[in-house]
Amino acid sequence: METKVCINLRLTVTVWKAKMRPRKVRTNDLYVISRYVSPPIIVTFSTVKFISTILLLLTFGYNLSQKQEIKFFTGSLDEALIVAKQSHKLVYVDCQTAWCGPCKSMARNVFTNSEVARFYNDQFIAISIDMDKEGTGLKQEFKITTYPTHLYLNASKDLVHRSIGYQPSAEFIRNGENALNPLKRNGSLELKYRQGNRNPNFLVEYLSYLSSNKLSTVEALDTYLAQIPEDSIKTRKVENLILQCTQSTRSLAYKKFLLLKAATNNKDQKQLSAIQLKHKQIIMESMKAANQSNNDVWAQEIINECKKINDYELLYRRIQIPYFKKKRDGHNMIQSVNEFSLVLLGDSVASRLANNAERRRMLKHVKKNYKRIQLSPKQKMRHKEINSIAEDFYTWNAFLNDPRNGILLTSSEVEMTQEWLKIAYRIDKNKKFLVH
Repeated sequence: METKVCINLRLTVTVWKAKMRPRKVRTNDLYVISRYVSPPIIVTFSTVKFISTILLLLTFGYNLSQKQEIKFFTGSLDEALIVAKQSHKLVYVDCQTAWCGPCKSMARNVFTNSEVARFYNDQFIAISIDMDKEGTGLKQEFKITTYPTHLYLNASKDLVHRSIGYQPSAEFIRNGENALNPLKRNGSLELKYRQGNRNPNFLVEYLSYLSSNKLSTVEALDTYLAQIPEDSIKTRKVENLILQCTQSTRSLAYKKFLLLKAATNNKDQKQLSAIQLKHKQIIMESMKAANQSNNDVWAQEIINECKKINDYELLYRRIQIPYFKKKRDGHNMIQSVNEFSLVLLGDSVASRLANNAERRRMLKHVKKNYKRIQLSPKQKMRHKEINSIAEDFYTWNAFLNDPRNGILLTSSEVEMTQEWLKIAYRIDKNKKFLVH
């Protein structure tokens, strides 16, 4: 007759035999199974505990293997739209790239959340598209400039709802619910604007949508400002709109922004700091647009704007040097880098390039407005910032001296590019950038 021994998770041992009742005896820390087993089986408590732990781990592993996640459609977007039409669902499009950190965090932490997976699998046909590979056309069609971008489309490929950035699970579900609710969808705003709606109240709502999704606000904001009375521009509502939505130096909004900046009381340091930060952002956004459109006239206008606000970190590091690098203008790039070096450390080596009166006046102005940087061991954040600049120095040097870039330098210019790292920084054997 067959005998079976089973050890369950309560650390007890039971023996079955057909139509016979087992007898279990505990002796100290031993389980002795007798009567129906010959010879008797003796199992120590530690053995039972070990086997139970293994069973727990196996159960836990099984549960992990059953963990829910969003099931992304493996075909093309067009095929997903067909499936959406047949199933009467919307299409959720995860617009991501391989290099996007927040995209990876969404995939790791949010798409694998059981509540998120249950909701999106039930309500949407989900598809994930790498914008650098398959999403070029989609990027242009929906003006995608930041990642991740979350698009909710109907079966006709019309935009229903849109949001951007990393979103915790609750917020991500809430955006999905908004896409399903006709009263909360934001995609209709773009349709109304294209259809000619220019009502001021509507434009305020539309501008909020554009700004929150990092889309261009230039046209809509100028349209709004041109409509409203001149005296209303001084109201807090309009001022906040100008501060939030101004993006281009070539706009009516920028002129209003400069008036707002000039009228700001120097005693209100918080407001002044916010306006100065916004000014930098406008200039950087404008330079990005000028470079993308290869508009050299606009780029020069922006460089002149930088000189007016006396922010040389912005002028050299963010605007002028990257511009000359893009244009492969080695001579002006070298001069700009050495002027920036002088700004940082007031080094006499950089001033050797002051070979004309105009350049000497500029260097004199730089010396007057910037003191030599002093760093203490406790200034970790400042060290981090300076080391970041050191990486730029190294990159600029490598770019100019790479023969593949086709930049012809004189021997003195080559020597100067090699001096940059000696002027402000040194590199140890592990390629770590260290401040002198």
